[in-house]
Amino acid sequence: MMWLNPLFIKYKMEYAKSFQLKVILVLVMYVSIFSVTAANPVFDGTMTINVTGSTRTMVVHVPANIEINSPLMISLHGRWGNGAGQQQSAQFETIADTARFIVVYPDGLPQAILGGGGNTGWDVSGATDDDITFFKAIINTMYDKYKINKSRVYLSGFSIGGMECYHVANVAANTFAAFGSVSGYPLNEYHRYYTGSRPVPFMHIHGKEDGFVKVDSVPIVVDNMVMRNGCNPVPVVTTKSGVYTKSVYQAANNGFQYIYYALDGKGHEYTITNTFNPSDEIWNFVKQYTLNDACDTTLKWNPNFQMQKEGIVPVGWTTVVDSKSVSGSQTIVSSGPRIITLGDGSDYQRGFLLQSGSTTGYLAYGLDKQRTLQLQPGHYKIKCNVIASTASSVGKTLTMQLINRNNSSDACSFTVQPVNSIQNNVAKNFTQASFDLTTTSYGEYQLRLILPAGNVELVVTNLGVYSSSDNTTEVETIHNTPISSDELVNIYTMDGSLISSKKKMSDSFYELKKGVYIVSSCERKNVTKLLK
Repeated sequence: MMWLNPLFIKYKMEYAKSFQLKVILVLVMYVSIFSVTAANPVFDGTMTINVTGSTRTMVVHVPANIEINSPLMISLHGRWGNGAGQQQSAQFETIADTARFIVVYPDGLPQAILGGGGNTGWDVSGATDDDITFFKAIINTMYDKYKINKSRVYLSGFSIGGMECYHVANVAANTFAAFGSVSGYPLNEYHRYYTGSRPVPFMHIHGKEDGFVKVDSVPIVVDNMVMRNGCNPVPVVTTKSGVYTKSVYQAANNGFQYIYYALDGKGHEYTITNTFNPSDEIWNFVKQYTLNDACDTTLKWNPNFQMQKEGIVPVGWTTVVDSKSVSGSQTIVSSGPRIITLGDGSDYQRGFLLQSGSTTGYLAYGLDKQRTLQLQPGHYKIKCNVIASTASSVGKTLTMQLINRNNSSDACSFTVQPVNSIQNNVAKNFTQASFDLTTTSYGEYQLRLILPAGNVELVVTNLGVYSSSDNTTEVETIHNTPISSDELVNIYTMDGSLISSKKKMSDSFYELKKGVYIVSSCERKNVTKLLK
C-alpha cells in the first residue's frame, strides 16, 4: 500500500474547504442577485394615456415577473389629492408583490362640484362620467401591456375616491368585480342609493370620529346597500377592542355580502397601523370575487323579511293601524304589525304580520326620504308571497302601491287575495303574487302595503323588486355564420335581453359567464349562437 504524504493530505483538505467556500459564496451571490431581480418591478412610476382628447396621468406599480391574467386594483385619492398621495396612504405595493396583482393610482382632475381650481377629485355626480371613460381606458391599457384578467378588476378609494366607488358601482358594475371605500359614501346631491345593474360585493370602512364625511349617515347607506343586494339584514358582528366593530351582512337571494368596518378613534383618514390595515382588508375581501360569479342580476331590492329579527318593525318601515304609527327600530314589540316567526314546517321562517283595525291599516317603506326604493327607467316585477293569519282574513284584499315621491301622479297599484290561512301556526301554501310595472324616468319611490278595514291580518314574505325584460330584440333569425374576434358585436341572452353592446367579440367573450348566447355583428348582418 502506498503511504500518502501528510503535507499532501493537508493540502487536499485545505483545497476542499476552499472549494466549498467558493461554492457557498457563488450561491450567496446568485441568491442575492436573484432577490434583487425579483424585487425589481416591471414598472414603477407614472404613465400617461390619452382619453377623449385629454392627457390623463396615473401612478402604476407592476410587480416583477408579473404573470398574465393577473388582477388589477385601481385606488382613488381624496379631494385635493393625487395618485402619488394615495400611493403613500394606501401602500398596496407590498401586498401586490406578494398577491401578484397590478395597482394603479390615477390622478383626478379639478372638479366644478368642488369649486374648481386645485380641488382635484372625481365626477361623483355623473355629470359627464369622463372619469368612467378614464378608468376603462386604464383597464384596456393594462390589458394591452400586461394582459390583466378583466374579470378581476377592483376599485377602491378614500373620501371622494370612496364616493366615486359607489358611483362607479351604479354605472359600471359590469366592469369592476368588487369595491372598497374608505371614509366615502354618496352625499345627497350625488345620489345616496345604489341602483346599479347587479348586486355588487362591497366593503365600507369609516372612522367612528369622522365629522367631515359624517359617520352618522353611514347606517342609511348600509341599509340601502343591504336591501339592494338582498343581504341578510341582521349582521354578524365582531369587535376588536379599541380597533373596530365589524358588521358582515351575509349574502342571500343570489346577491353578494356587504361588510362595514367602524373604526375606533379614527376620523376622516386612511391610516395603516399595526392593528389595522385598510388596504389589507380591502384586498382580502375583493380578491374573492370575479365578474363571472353567479348572481341574480334581476334583483333590485329585497328587505328579506324572512331573515329579520322577530318582534320588530324593520328600519326604514312604518306601520299604521287606526292612526297609530310605529316607525322602524330595533325595539321589540309583542303586539301589532311586526316580524313574526312561523312554526316548524312552514314555507318560510319569518314574515311580516300586517294588521288593520276599524280603519285601514298599512305598512310603508319610503316615508323617510333617506330610505326610498329607487328605480331607473325600465321594466320591473314586484313579487311577494301572502297568507292569511286568521281564517276570517282569507280572500281579503292586500293592495300594493308604488308612489313616486317626487311625482305623486306617477303611481301604480296592484291587489292580491290570499286563498289559505295559517293552520296550527304552520304557514304553508302561500299565495304567490307577481306584478309588472314600467318606469319611464328615474324615481325615488314609496311602497305601501294596504289592508281594508275590519281587523284583517295577513302575513307577507319574500317581498322583492326585480327587473323584467320585455323580451324584445333586433335579432330575428340566427345563422351560424363566423364572426371575427375584432368585430364589434351585441350579445343577448337566449330570451333576447341585451347584455353587451358594441364591444369587440374577443373582449365580449372574455367577460361572459358560462352559458349560451346570441351574438349579432354590428358591422354585418351576421347572427350566431355562442356557447361558452
